[in-house]
Amino acid sequence: MKVREVKTACNKVLSEAFEYPVYDTDTYDGYTRPALFTELLTRRYHKDSANKLTIAFTYKITLLENEHSEELCLDVVDGVSDAFGSGIKCGKYYILVDDIDYDWIDSNNDILQITIDFAEFTEIYVTYDDTPTMEEVDVRVVMKQTDAEEFDIHIEGV
Repeated sequence: MKVREVKTACNKVLSEAFEYPVYDTDTYDGYTRPALFTELLTRRYHKDSANKLTIAFTYKITLLENEHSEELCLDVVDGVSDAFGSGIKCGKYYILVDDIDYDWIDSNNDILQITIDFAEFTEIYVTYDDTPTMEEVDVRVVMKQTDAEEFDIHIEGV
C-alpha cells in the first residue's frame, strides 16, 4: 500500500461527504472558506523483514471557517465519523479506523482539527525466485563422545 493511495482514498471519502473544498498541506493561499485541509502522517512504519511491512497512519482534517461556529464544527465531526465509519476502501485493501478524535487548535482554540487513527496494517510481499532448490544433501556427522561414532547422512527429495 502506497502512502499517496491512502491520502487519495481519505480525501475522496471526505470530498464525497462534504460540499467544502478539500486542500492538501501545500495550499497556502487562493483557497475558499469554509475549507477542509488534510494531512497524512505515518505513526508506524516498520519493515519486519524483506517481505513484510507493518504500517499505521494518522489522517488529520482541519476546518477553516468564514466565522467560527461550534455548531457547524460539531456537525463536521459527526459527518466525518459517519463517512469514515469503521474503515475505508483503499485500492484493493480495506483500512480500519482505530480512533476518531477532535480538538480545538490555534491561539484562540477556535479551529477544529479532527484526527483519525487507522489500525496497523501488515502487508506481506510474495517474491518468486527461479533459483533451483536443493534436491540432495550429503552430511558427515561425527559424534564427540568417549566412543566416537561416525556415520553419513544422505537426504534426497527435500
